[in-house]
Amino acid sequence: MVEVPLALDFLNGRPGPVLEVGNVLTYYGYDADVVVDKYEKGGRALNEDIVDFESAEKFGAIVAISTFEHIGWDEEPRHPSKILDAVRHSRELLAPGGQLFVTCPRGFNSWLDVAIASNTLGPTQEFFLHRQGNDWTTQSRPEALSITPRYVDNGLTRSAQDVWVGIWDANVM
Repeated sequence: MVEVPLALDFLNGRPGPVLEVGNVLTYYGYDADVVVDKYEKGGRALNEDIVDFESAEKFGAIVAISTFEHIGWDEEPRHPSKILDAVRHSRELLAPGGQLFVTCPRGFNSWLDVAIASNTLGPTQEFFLHRQGNDWTTQSRPEALSITPRYVDNGLTRSAQDVWVGIWDANVM
């Protein structure tokens, strides 16, 4: 999973506390201060939707690895705008100077792909990764958006061939 080292690098030396949306980093030896995961049972994860999560504490960093693409998409009925609410609410949870770091596979959620292409999510920074064989390369926005993103789900394994990374600053709305 290419996103894990990117997230760990993002978190390295960053002031806390750290909120993780989706319980991923625990499996790679990193324990965020707070973990919110709507579906995963057990462990330290709070079973809440990030859109509904409230905290008096503000976070120096919020990280979500391959999680936001499920928000509003894996629900019945589907809510395409819910990912916008998740980004907005996550940014409200940031302390001054904090940052939100989100990775999403492209090609999994068509609504998210449109939001990325139209820049509706409005990250402060973004970059695109493309998998060719076992190698990952960065792509420019025009290059990434000129191809159809590939996401493989054969029922046994899931594999993203194209990944988007968005970073938002707390103080840039």
